[in-house]
Amino acid sequence: MSGICGSYAPTTPADEAAEIMAAMASGLVLTDHVGSASAGRCLAAASGAAIATDATEPVWSAIDGRPRWRTQRFADIAAREDHAAALIAAYREFGREAFAHLSGAWAAAIIDTESGTGLIAVDRVGLRPMCYACSSDGGLVFGTTVDSVRHHPSVVAEIDPQSIYSLLHLTRIPAPDTIYADIAKLGPGQVVEYRAGKAAISQYWKLDYRQKSAADAESLASELRNIMRDAVARCLEGVDPDKVGAFLSGGVDSTTVTGYLAELSPTPPKAFTVGFDAAGYDEMEFASAAAKHYGVDHRHRYVSPADIIEFLPRMAQMYDEPYANGSAVPAFYCAQQASEAGVQVMLAGDGGDELFAGNERYVTQRLFERYFMIPAILRRNLIEPIVSLLPLDGPQILRLPRSYVRRCNIPLPDRLESYNHFGDIPASECFMPEVAKRVDTDRPLATMRTHYRNPDDASTLDRMMYLDMQTTIADDDIRKVNRTAEASGVEVRYPLLDEEVVEFSTRLPEALQLRHGKLRWFFKHAMREMLPQSTLTKSKHGFGLPFDLWIRTDPALRDFSYGKLADLGKRGIFRPDFVDETVAAHRRNDTHSHGDLVWAMLLLELWFESRHDQPATATPVASVRHT
Repeated sequence: MSGICGSYAPTTPADEAAEIMAAMASGLVLTDHVGSASAGRCLAAASGAAIATDATEPVWSAIDGRPRWRTQRFADIAAREDHAAALIAAYREFGREAFAHLSGAWAAAIIDTESGTGLIAVDRVGLRPMCYACSSDGGLVFGTTVDSVRHHPSVVAEIDPQSIYSLLHLTRIPAPDTIYADIAKLGPGQVVEYRAGKAAISQYWKLDYRQKSAADAESLASELRNIMRDAVARCLEGVDPDKVGAFLSGGVDSTTVTGYLAELSPTPPKAFTVGFDAAGYDEMEFASAAAKHYGVDHRHRYVSPADIIEFLPRMAQMYDEPYANGSAVPAFYCAQQASEAGVQVMLAGDGGDELFAGNERYVTQRLFERYFMIPAILRRNLIEPIVSLLPLDGPQILRLPRSYVRRCNIPLPDRLESYNHFGDIPASECFMPEVAKRVDTDRPLATMRTHYRNPDDASTLDRMMYLDMQTTIADDDIRKVNRTAEASGVEVRYPLLDEEVVEFSTRLPEALQLRHGKLRWFFKHAMREMLPQSTLTKSKHGFGLPFDLWIRTDPALRDFSYGKLADLGKRGIFRPDFVDETVAAHRRNDTHSHGDLVWAMLLLELWFESRHDQPATATPVASVRHT
């Protein structure tokens, strides 16, 4: 819950640099900060971050989060002085490769006026954020929030229609994009190097799936249990055990983390759950069973449609760019309960599905692969001509074969979005003409393809999990949980995203990850002695929000949501007939996707209101600026 920001532009006078620092620091989550400014550079850090800014030295640095050093001599410097001093020492010895000597959750910046270099980077998993822009005067501007970067007076923050499209397609804006056209954000393990007015982005580290273990399942299971215990223990460092709690949804991951927390805590720890009085969404039964199994102090509450109406404007304010993952709602109310109970640090279970093959699409992919076991001549000349004659409408037994063959012939990773209703709508049908010209409907898929192809010599399963680590985890879940917790005054730590756990997962062969075609086979096998039986046997369930159900049954929520969409339709971004048809289709209950679209558009309008405070009148996107 800290942050850093700054800029490096050699031509900036010292007095202007000081003003820039103050303006940018106001965009950090916490505005209580320290910093320094001199000709050409400024650097600020909110409380909790380390900063080294001696005006007589050419190298300045700042580092935010909970870093750990992989090299002992730098760890010794950090212990004697601080992490910022250790970072300068590592930079002087290794240059941009200094970041490879760091572990943990961190975001960092280095400014070296002697060599004319600026460096910014984030940790290997993307647990901490970093955004940047090249200013109009040719400098590098950076910060751990989008707001801190857009507050620089030489950064023109123009709303990017492409990012609005991505939000509606994915419920978030994936890196490297942000809601502003000229501001970008880093992904996991990335570094930006700035020299002579140009910024180049590269990877200093990425997941490596090439070294698969030959050990047997029992040996690997024992190793994982030890690694998990150590990872949870690291999350407890530096905090009073009585001030630590856990998110407990009732699923495998949060239950595992809660179990290790209970084992390592001197007194029964607190665990927090949010429930919904809606069939198919409530997991309170499983969370309560897990809490009883471990003897933890279980706190819980139910969220209602009235809570949603009250919370949504606040949710829009929490995020420095539009964000529409509905599970932010239960995450916030869990964190709020924890804060009210005096908890300072929450342990979250995010990451298990993406590391240990827990997502349904991993098994579904095997069903698609079976199709290609049929000889190509039969597929092309017999099966595909026959299924093409089947109706698109009508009984499911006739629709499924055609849908299956169609999706089989879509390559990965595009197939993962083949169900996305919004992705089939041309930009010209959604947006006003001037806005539509600036939208590439292929952009979300292009970003996914880049991630999918990035691992070296990886299997299909490994590539799918790598993609999800970049998107579901770094772009979505971490952002969701961190911001909702920050709004409640709570810090979140992620044992399953500890680097030792992550690196261990890459060594597991597919035969163990999905043995017998069962999701999470190896992880459940490894944890079978500690997990409750009800957790081991329950079907997979997301930490979702019954918005689509409630908007149809609760008049107040329905009126609130449709009213906000009407306001959004007056901003000059969307075609009015598209907004009207979206609401009409949702009223008709055409498809579940319309509920997702209504939700994303609702959060977009609330974000505009919270950040731009504009009346609901026609406002072309290109004119929405911050200077």
